[in-house]
Amino acid sequence: MTIDAPTLGQISQLWNLWRETFGDSGEFLEAFFEAGFSPDRCLCASENGTVAAAVYWFNCTCRGQKLAYIYALATSAKYRGQGIAHRLMDTVHHTLERQGYEGIVLVPGTHALRGFYEALGYRTCSRISEFVCAGAADEVQLRRVTPQEYAQQRRELLSLLAPDAVIQENENLAFLATQAELYIGQNFLLAAHSDGDTLVGIELLGDAQMAPGIVQTLGYTKGNFRIQGDGEDFAMYRPLGSSEFPAPSYFGLAFD
Repeated sequence: MTIDAPTLGQISQLWNLWRETFGDSGEFLEAFFEAGFSPDRCLCASENGTVAAAVYWFNCTCRGQKLAYIYALATSAKYRGQGIAHRLMDTVHHTLERQGYEGIVLVPGTHALRGFYEALGYRTCSRISEFVCAGAADEVQLRRVTPQEYAQQRRELLSLLAPDAVIQENENLAFLATQAELYIGQNFLLAAHSDGDTLVGIELLGDAQMAPGIVQTLGYTKGNFRIQGDGEDFAMYRPLGSSEFPAPSYFGLAFD
């Protein structure tokens, strides 16, 4: 079993592994591999050229230092139970340490996976709260913005709300923009997508009391929003090597 960056000839295998594991659509995969993927930010475990497991990451920062956001760790069903995912993550840790990253953040896909990551040295670093609301009679002022505008405003707002938050820009927002709309309003920022008559707020930063008006303005029946809070366990963090870089207090944009 070898662990290395994928070759161009293995990209189709990465697609197949992703669909086998997560069941996402071809449209989603096209968006990820066009906007969010780079062979330099992926490692795969292969046996005689056949991809058995893979993991990806996005670059981000916290207090000016490099962090990696690990995403979509997957092992093919026929190779599970052999410790391949552990070996792959160990290689990721050493690789990112050599490349100058201070630590790694991730969001487990299920509660059960928290134990897997805890065994690898990850600990919960931030929590989020979620709430559901109906639309209100009063609309609010908001406008769609580009990823670049959203990044600038998000950085400024996070410096006030959570100075030790994870800053996610560049390929993070390029990929996010393929899955969600980005908005700026008075005293808030919102990344959201639709699910039937529900507005799903991936991240609402700022004045959460604006949520009912947002739902009304955008023409939905109800909204389901994530905000900063002390609710459910969310992101996990692991420092790399001998780094004593402290865990970030907030991580908001999980691409689940």
